[in-house]
Amino acid sequence: MPSMKLERLFLPVVVVVGAGVYGYAQLRPNTDLSSPNGKAFLETLEVLEKNHLTPVNREKLLEGAISGMLYALDDEFTFYIPPAEATTGREDLQGEFFGIGVGINPANKDGTGVLVETVYRGSPAAQAGLQAGDILLTANGKDLTKLPIDQAVRLIRGPNGSTVKLEVLRNGARITINATRAKIVKVNVESTVLPNKIGYLAISDFANQKVTEQLQAQLKALQAKGIKALVFDLRNNPGGLVSQAEGVADTFLSKGDIFITRDNKKQVKIEYSASPESTDFKLPMVVLVNGSSASASEIVTAALQELGRAKVVGEKTYGKGVANIPTPLSNNGQVNVAYKEWLTPKRNSLYKRGVTPDVVVQDTRYGNILALEGIGAKPGSSIEVKVNGKTIKLTADKTGKFVHQDTPPRAKNSSIQGQALVTIDNDAQLKKALEMLK
Repeated sequence: MPSMKLERLFLPVVVVVGAGVYGYAQLRPNTDLSSPNGKAFLETLEVLEKNHLTPVNREKLLEGAISGMLYALDDEFTFYIPPAEATTGREDLQGEFFGIGVGINPANKDGTGVLVETVYRGSPAAQAGLQAGDILLTANGKDLTKLPIDQAVRLIRGPNGSTVKLEVLRNGARITINATRAKIVKVNVESTVLPNKIGYLAISDFANQKVTEQLQAQLKALQAKGIKALVFDLRNNPGGLVSQAEGVADTFLSKGDIFITRDNKKQVKIEYSASPESTDFKLPMVVLVNGSSASASEIVTAALQELGRAKVVGEKTYGKGVANIPTPLSNNGQVNVAYKEWLTPKRNSLYKRGVTPDVVVQDTRYGNILALEGIGAKPGSSIEVKVNGKTIKLTADKTGKFVHQDTPPRAKNSSIQGQALVTIDNDAQLKKALEMLK
């Protein structure tokens, strides 16, 4: 795919506080801050700095203005990424970073805290004695228990060879573990062999420049094991790099347009087409998708479906349907701007439409989250609620409020990166795919 030029946007602002005089900085030719809204922006900045009850940080205000400007577009696909988060994202895109080698999820229902889901075999975390199920409380003395997961990651990662001291909660006991950071290769592709020599391969996301390389290595290994067909799982895949989507789709296709765009002037351009290679994967295959399959995963799914390469099973996909141009900013943050709509090989738009499967099957893997909340009970009283034939016993708090949430357990991950753990029994979509491939 042709390289894209990344333009930087500078917003120099000069304010003479207290004198009632403003310097209006040029954003672009014929655009300045002397308009009513431009003046109002500078006036608001001056009023806050001069009169707010507590001291204000101008840099935070200006960063907030960036987010507010993008929010005013009412476009969920154009957004701002703060500097620290953008740095982590850039590391992930490279496919390698310096860390301890664990898979983590939020420990709390509000998305904060750190629960260790997987400790990768041979990793610094494994060597230090970290275990799946551990809750990380602190990293080098900094509290992790109330941090969003992306902020916690930045404290756990660090320079190669450096040590991170972790305070860990395990089975109610607090222990301390020291792990030496090392290079971690991010693996986004995992596979296994299912009954009847059916291969299974899943891509978690395309936000890694090594995805196509990892996919091809996994397919080669599966074919060496004698598979006769493939289930290609893109469920819950939020997307990532278009270049990797193109490479993945091309691995399964020998001809046909894969990635077509339409810009704001309605000009249509074929960005990428498949080419025949001796390594192309040619065995029968079925693609699995659900409502959380988005962006790059939709590009791949639509290409395989419309070019007749594979049947699609599952739920209608998310329907992102636009390409973003990531632009680095002067503060090391990043703005992702939706700049082109993409079209399927048959020139259909996916924007807010998604891909409709050939066979629609509900995703049954995780069940539903049951949440109950009530008020008005006598403080300390017992409440019994019957749901789906099951009796749930609750106790009202001192205000008379009672709350219950039942979250289905997460699927277990393998400690070997690239190895998939698959449960067929409760997976209606996978069962259907296997039936179609017999």
